[in-house]
Amino acid sequence: MTTLRLSDVEPVTIEAFRALGGRAHRQTIYRKVPTIGNFTPEQRELPPPPRNQGGFSDRLTFLVSFSISKLGEKGVLRPLGGGEWELIDSQQKIQRT
Repeated sequence: MTTLRLSDVEPVTIEAFRALGGRAHRQTIYRKVPTIGNFTPEQRELPPPPRNQGGFSDRLTFLVSFSISKLGEKGVLRPLGGGEWELIDSQQKIQRT
């Protein structure tokens, strides 16, 4: 069975922020992660969780959104408002979690 977990997506989300200069809008990260992640076609086609099917087109986008929020809680990202987020000191914070 093909799976896709938050732990698969978080590091790629950080890389997407780095690739975009450390600051980006959520929607930009949603588009960037699939282009730089090593996700299989099957993983890209997984549906979102049942209760989130109206808000997300696929599980990968759902997990990218969730990873942005979780990385914010961990202090790796900082919300700037209006959907913009900024990467801060990712190396140390990720290693501790």
